[in-house]
Amino acid sequence: MAVTEIIVREFLGMDYPQVYRVWERSGLEMRTSDTLPELQKVLDRNPDLFLVAESEGIIVGAVLGAFDGRRGWVYHLGVDPSYQNRGIGTKLMADLLERYRANGVNKVNLMVTADNLAVCEYYKKMGFILHDYVVMGIPLQGKY
Repeated sequence: MAVTEIIVREFLGMDYPQVYRVWERSGLEMRTSDTLPELQKVLDRNPDLFLVAESEGIIVGAVLGAFDGRRGWVYHLGVDPSYQNRGIGTKLMADLLERYRANGVNKVNLMVTADNLAVCEYYKKMGFILHDYVVMGIPLQGKY
């Protein structure tokens, strides 16, 4: 399938069903925190950091960024499998990282499951550094 021009733009609420589908199809594990009401909490603080890539009006990729006031965070970079390996994820990340730079963010973090070595390599090629942190969490409601 030939890809026409890819446009990266900010997420709109009406994009949610397509974004959710892209994330599912790309293999991301969707949780309670990925419902639109939960994502709206991030959007309220960071409306310019939730980006979608579209081709001919169809959303083919998305990335959710957040800034907590100290660090930037990347959540859920996903590209529909039929559009992968065409630079779309890289384009989304480049746009997101530029937005962080423009806002004076000094460091951006992301989390990848330890067994997902291919994704770790992908991010290393972008300049991300693997840290030896242990990430812990406590789900207060639902499956987070």
